[in-house]
Amino acid sequence: MQVEFRNGIQVLREHEAKPRLTTGILELDSLLAGGVELGTFSLFYGDNEGFIDRILYNLLCNCQLPQERYGFDGKAILLNCGNYRQEQTLLDLELATSLLKVNGLDPVRGRDQIIAVSAINIDQASQAVEEACNILSNDDQVRLLVARNLAKLFIEDRVRSKETLARIQQLQHLVGRLW
Repeated sequence: MQVEFRNGIQVLREHEAKPRLTTGILELDSLLAGGVELGTFSLFYGDNEGFIDRILYNLLCNCQLPQERYGFDGKAILLNCGNYRQEQTLLDLELATSLLKVNGLDPVRGRDQIIAVSAINIDQASQAVEEACNILSNDDQVRLLVARNLAKLFIEDRVRSKETLARIQQLQHLVGRLW
């Protein structure tokens, strides 16, 4: 096995040369050294679910931008987990349409570039993750996967138990599969 050594400047230049995806929020992009780096795993969380959703939808739409406009010039997958029957949506078409228009992208084509996969419970989560992985394997235009509320399906606010530990392990397995 041959080992290749590189100096720190080479590694830094390679890191800086990787495409970055804008979150649409200048301050957040600055914290991320220019945006979400292609090939990385980023976790966005917070108390304000509406704000987090805005970031996620910015990513889904901005993914279609060309690299010179801080996009990945590709498709995105939204793995939407939760009770969509209660939320009344798999993909927020109104928000996606407005963000696509703001970026000068055709909303009809742009919505087609966002592939929605959903799970409403733990049993469906494994199937949805496998479906997302199959899409990633078979469509070389997909550059981004956004998993919305995956952890919510597995983690409950009640007392911790052996069942909770098993659920967390199952969640870890699914995240590892997506990675």
